[in-house]
Amino acid sequence: MPLTIKSVLVVGAGTMGSGIAALSALHGFRTVLVARDTDKARARLETTIAKACSRMRDPEDPDDVSTPSVVVTDRIPDECVDIVIECLPEDQEIKKTYLDRLSEVLSIGTVMTSNTSCLDPKKVLGGCDSHPCFGLHFFNPPTVMKLVEVAPANPIARERLSDVITFCERLGRVPVVVPDSPGYVANRLIDALINRAARLVDELNVPAEVVDQCMLLGANHPIGPLKLADLIGIDVLVANLGALYAVHDDDEYRPAESMLRLLDAGRFGRKTGAGYYTYEKR
Repeated sequence: MPLTIKSVLVVGAGTMGSGIAALSALHGFRTVLVARDTDKARARLETTIAKACSRMRDPEDPDDVSTPSVVVTDRIPDECVDIVIECLPEDQEIKKTYLDRLSEVLSIGTVMTSNTSCLDPKKVLGGCDSHPCFGLHFFNPPTVMKLVEVAPANPIARERLSDVITFCERLGRVPVVVPDSPGYVANRLIDALINRAARLVDELNVPAEVVDQCMLLGANHPIGPLKLADLIGIDVLVANLGALYAVHDDDEYRPAESMLRLLDAGRFGRKTGAGYYTYEKR
């Protein structure tokens, strides 16, 4: 299928935004990253690209992977882009406000997407209805994790679905088309599992290691749910669970007490050096 998406605008330079920008550039797309702090964004991006290049290199030919460049700016670029991938904080008003602004200045053919994991993509992208709109959910870290959930979020998105699928495939990812329901499929499963594991810490008064070992050795999971919680971030998980609970009114999404205690203590996981586990600060 011909490649109709050639230029990518990533908005937000956190872990997901910098990872997606690195992934895009590494696969040959002209990539622009919009960040509030451009110096910090460039430093994070350089680290992300270096790690990704290291994984991609052939030991027999260590020079076979070239280091790509990404334009980093604090302004909406003037040039046309084919697809926008919004990676701002998981707050509906923040996302919607910025996407509404982009919708006004970008050409009608631009595909507008949000990397939201638990908000309703129809509401986040509600001001962009003159554009094809999608929830486009990458997983952390984007340069490693293969899955991308693709959720058409307005009627005209169906006209560009094959283009977006081809784009994801050119990134080396595996796109799966899912309904545009908050949390899609993966997060509704993963967040519920992590929350149940966290409740077992409370209800059975067992350490996180015990719960994780049961899933590692009894269910063949590659990482325990509570170690995964620390990787995702306790603050992110509590926000996601709150959003899912508000939408679905299902008690399995009501955050566990142990998770709330960690949140109150500022123990957000790997990024703060402590969560359910403690980590050496780099």
